[in-house]
Order: sequence, then C-alpha cells, then structure tokens
Amino acid sequence: MAILMIFEMTLSYQVMLPLMIACVIAYFISRTSEQTSMYEVTLRRTREKKERVPLAATQMRELVKPADTVVPLTANVKDMTRVFLEYPVKYLYVVDDAKHFRGGAALKDITSDLLDEQDTDAKTAADYLQPQFDVLTPDMSLAEALQHFLAFQGERLPIIERKTEPLLLGVVYKTSLLDAYFRLNPTSR
Repeated sequence: MAILMIFEMTLSYQVMLPLMIACVIAYFISRTSEQTSMYEVTLRRTREKKERVPLAATQMRELVKPADTVVPLTANVKDMTRVFLEYPVKYLYVVDDAKHFRGGAALKDITSDLLDEQDTDAKTAADYLQPQFDVLTPDMSLAEALQHFLAFQGERLPIIERKTEPLLLGVVYKTSLLDAYFRLNPTSR
C-alpha cells in the first residue's frame, strides 16, 4: 500500500526499487518489534467500540444482586447483631411487612449503644432507622449510579422498584458498577 501511494505521489519509476526495499525492510522490522499491524489495531478498536455500545446502555437492573442483609422493622438488636457478625457490612436494610425499603440501620449506632451499655432489649430496627438512605432504581444508568456511589462512598447500595413503590429488589455493588464502567471506558484505567 505504501509503495503504491508513494508511486502515485511521485510518478517516478526511479524510486520504485529503493522504495520496495525500504518497505520490505520496514515491514520485517515492525513485525519483530510489534506483533500487530495498524490494520489489526484499527479492527480491534472498531470491534471494542461496537462491544461498548450495548454496555453504554447498561442499566442497574443488569447489575442487581440479592440483598442478604435485610431485616424487618421489628428486628431486635440481638437479631441485627447476628446479621452484622455474619456479613461484614456497615448497614442493614430495613423493610416493612410488604418488603418496602424503609431505610438503613447503621452498625456504628448499634455498636455505640452496646458500648455505652444502654438498655437495648426493647429497641428494634425501627429505632435505629435512617430513612434518608441513598437508593438506586432499575432504570438508572451507569453514570447516574456512579454519582450516587460517589456521594455515598459505601460498597453497596440498595435498589428499589421505584421511588413511589420502594419494593427492595436487591443491591448493586460498587465493584460490579466499576467493572461495567471500565469495560465501557478502557482508557480510564
């Protein structure tokens, strides 16, 4: 290709033999130093771009995992402590009888009461409830969810059906979100 391009630009037969020799030498040198040609790189980039198009449309519904750390509003401190011991998390997700997400119960709040030796026998998850808890929805994009994670700075966020119907569907882990984001933007690594 280079030989034809140079010949068409110069229209000189005198440069053809040196040009052919230079191109053959350049070809073998480039093959020994790099395993792929520019055409292969272009094809690979085009293929990766086509693969990223569906990923750009990824919504949170594709990243949902089951929520293992869910307790009812009526859960006592002993039950919540048992869940905290079983799972290394900072928050438990509190739901009502209809499985609607009501908020989170923080480990630090329960630990603080236990260390202060307060009477926690009568306390339930409703007493430790933090109703202003950041949530995701299934139709949220990767970029929107990433903004929520930047504000929350936790490892996982609950995902609810919709704001008007806060049925808890599960959780989205930051690692899953970042993995999807890095597949979308390989240059940001």
